[in-house]
Amino acid sequence: MEEKKQKLLIVEAGPEPGKTYVVQFPCTVGRSRDNNIAIDDPRISRHHTRIYRSMGRDQIEDIGSTNGTWLNNVRITRPTLLTPGDLIQLADTVTLRFVIEGEPVTAAPSPADFPEPELLLEEEIALPEVLPDEGMSVALAVAQADPLSSPALPRGISTLLIGLVILILISLGFAAYLWFAPEASLKWLLDMLGVRLPQAVICMRLAL
Repeated sequence: MEEKKQKLLIVEAGPEPGKTYVVQFPCTVGRSRDNNIAIDDPRISRHHTRIYRSMGRDQIEDIGSTNGTWLNNVRITRPTLLTPGDLIQLADTVTLRFVIEGEPVTAAPSPADFPEPELLLEEEIALPEVLPDEGMSVALAVAQADPLSSPALPRGISTLLIGLVILILISLGFAAYLWFAPEASLKWLLDMLGVRLPQAVICMRLAL
């Protein structure tokens, strides 16, 4: 019976370059010693990446690392198929090559081709401080100071002004009637009201 060949991870960049790890499925990789493969590097997370078999195929996934996992220059965000010769990058410092024991390694991208993302040490991560929204406060103050938004005049004052305007219009209309009305009609109206016009006014109307 032919002996089953082992799957290996070879360190190409990072602590102990050239070191070989045997992959025992499922296999976790990270900084903590409770991983199957523990790599002492401050840029990688305590539990960084998992390699496992599903439906007879090798797969890799990032398990919530701080600085991400790349497979052949592409950052992975979901389980991804892993094939011999692939390059696995953990953060920006550790590069591993996935190979099968005794088989030639096919060409794959060089570690120098990997992107250099902005990274943080896991201990440096903190939630941002929530500050009051000063812009909103200023906008609210301006809106409150806007003269266009000032309240209307009190109802009583508005009613009084409207009444004065109506009274003025009625007075002007009555004055116009008195001036242009026929003499007989004017005399009848004045007799009804008990009012006597000055003689000068009567002469002026007669002259017009």
